[in-house]
Order: sequence, then structure tokens, then C-alpha cells
Amino acid sequence: MNARLAAILGAAVLSLTAAQAGPTEGQSEEQPFTHEAALAASQGAIGRMLGDTTFRDTQGQPFTLQQLAGKPIVVSLIYTNCHHICPLITKNLEKTVAIARDAFGEDAFSVVSIGFDWPIDTPEQMRVYASSRGIDQGNWHFLSGDETSIAAITDDLGFHYAASAKGYDHLSQTTIVDHNGRVYRQVYGQDFGAPPWLSP
Repeated sequence: MNARLAAILGAAVLSLTAAQAGPTEGQSEEQPFTHEAALAASQGAIGRMLGDTTFRDTQGQPFTLQQLAGKPIVVSLIYTNCHHICPLITKNLEKTVAIARDAFGEDAFSVVSIGFDWPIDTPEQMRVYASSRGIDQGNWHFLSGDETSIAAITDDLGFHYAASAKGYDHLSQTTIVDHNGRVYRQVYGQDFGAPPWLSP
């Protein structure tokens, strides 16, 4: 049942997401970002089990994704100093989540946003980020990490990023994790629209 929900949820999110993904202008000289390499790493993560990595919630308390085991998880990696793409991804994901919860139920799955710019994306920063976007849901968690935990989760999810003149280059990637903690599907893009059955 949960595996089936993960499949349906992945399809639902995919149907609401425009296939627009790629780096912004400017790339790190030390670790150049390329769309092809990032996409290959992202797709290569499908089927991978998530490790037992500890983060901190917006109250500074330890939090692991294993606490959400037994239900699918929608994972979004963002950085709070992003002023365009990441806020757009989060806000439009919120709309999609509302539609999916109407269809599957409030407690059918969890959502996690993780700040990958670990020196900046503190619990307080993540709290402000969520609050400024009007997101206050018990089963949507905004998490912070340190260098080690962010390296672990980005590896688990196949998420590549590199510092650039504008902040960070990265794919607009949302990951669907199944109820067993395994990467089920990658969804790309930042623009979400109403599913066909809601159209007039």
C-alpha cells in the first residue's frame, strides 16, 4: 500500500512539474557544475537507500529521516539565500502538496526541505525561511545539517551543486523516497500547475 502510494505520489508530482532543470549562469572553478553530470548523478541515485543521517529541526533538536519511516517522503534541497528559484520551488511545491494531501490524506506522506548551504542554513534560518513563505504544517519539516550530514544526504539523493557568482548551481530536483527509505523517483523543475482533472 505504501509502495503504491509512493508510485502514485511520484506520478502526481511529476505531472505537476514542468521539465525545466539546469544550472544558473556562473560555475565554481574548483568543481564545475554541468547539467549532464548532475543529471547522471541524480538518476544514478534511484534505488539507493538513505543513510541514518542526523539533522536539526527548526528548534535545533536532532532529527533523522528514519523518524518518518513507513510512509513516502518528498525531499527538497534548497538554500535560504536563494532569492528566486528555491523560493519558487518551495511555494509551488506547497501547492502541489495541498492537492496531493486532498487526494491521499493529510498523513499519507511527509515533506522535508533541507538547507544544503550548511554554514548559513541554520535552524533559525530555516524557521524564518518557512515562516516567510507561510508554511506551517506538522508533517513538513525544515532541516539543517553540518558539513558531514549535508555531504551524506546529497550523496544519497544524487544531488550535485557548486558555488557560483549567483550563489549555487544545482538542478531543480525534488526526490520521492518510498516508505522503506529508498529513492523512488527524481522530479525536475520549479513550475507547478494544476493537474488536468482540475482544469475547467
